[in-house]
Amino acid sequence: MRDIRPRGFWADKDNKRKIILEFAQQQGFDPTQPANWTTEMNAKLRQQHSKLGLKDVLELLPEMQRPDICTVLSMLSD
Repeated sequence: MRDIRPRGFWADKDNKRKIILEFAQQQGFDPTQPANWTTEMNAKLRQQHSKLGLKDVLELLPEMQRPDICTVLSMLSD
């Protein structure tokens, strides 16, 4: 299913943040915990909202506990 939004929607960081938080709530996990952003969750996010990815999550959730390099590597290789 294609995610169609009004022109300019994805340029607004607040819109992207809202979508990420709604996605995490629907999936039942805390988006501020790096370990929750597995490759599977990232793939689901991209499947539902092709304009979003892990880079957006890290950029748009400043309250996220910043992962160490080992956590980041495990998130990417899960």
